[in-house]
Amino acid sequence: MKLKAVIFDIDGVLIDSVYANAVFFERFFRKYAPDVKYSKSQYIERNHMTMWDIIKHFTKAESDDEVRRL
Repeated sequence: MKLKAVIFDIDGVLIDSVYANAVFFERFFRKYAPDVKYSKSQYIERNHMTMWDIIKHFTKAESDDEVRRL
C-alpha cells in the first residue's frame, strides 16, 4: 500500500500530548538538573510555554546559553 498523506500532530490537536510532555520534562530534569523541584502538575500549568522557556523557568537559568548547556 502506497501512502498518499502523512498527518503531523505537533500541537496536541489530534492526540493529547500534555502528559507525555510532562513525563519528558520529569525525566529531563532528573537527569540534567536533579536539583530542580518539578512536578507534572507544575508543568501542566505551564504547558503553553516553549520547551526553552520551561527549562529556563524551572532551572532559573539567566541566559539562553545556560539552557543550551543542559
